[in-house]
Amino acid sequence: MVAWSLAATASLVLGAVFGVPALADRIAPLVPLRVERLLGEAVNTQARKMLDKGSANGRSSAAATVVRPKGRAALVKLMGKLEAAAGLPIPLDTKVVRRSEANAIALPGGTSMCSRAGRQGRTPTSLPRRRP
Repeated sequence: MVAWSLAATASLVLGAVFGVPALADRIAPLVPLRVERLLGEAVNTQARKMLDKGSANGRSSAAATVVRPKGRAALVKLMGKLEAAAGLPIPLDTKVVRRSEANAIALPGGTSMCSRAGRQGRTPTSLPRRRP
């Protein structure tokens, strides 16, 4: 009985580790863009609730984030380079959220979120570069 339980557990773990990514690679191109965007909007809502811890004045800090013109220009330039290099069939839409740590996530449908990295002294030119 224990052997069957261990075999079933191993089967589930191996399926999750190897089967799900292989299946996702084959199925993802078949998902219509409209469905992908709807999924992205749903994930965006949940991610904002999870990432946005609010601010001291009670307002949503993600909604209240103001990006300075130079910062916005740097972000647009960076995202333009990423979009051109990726050759995506959809435009990218990047949102900035207010967090104390620097981070970024990509969501289905071409949406991505990044937190402000300025507090850590990082600039767009200091991001790691891929070496040939």
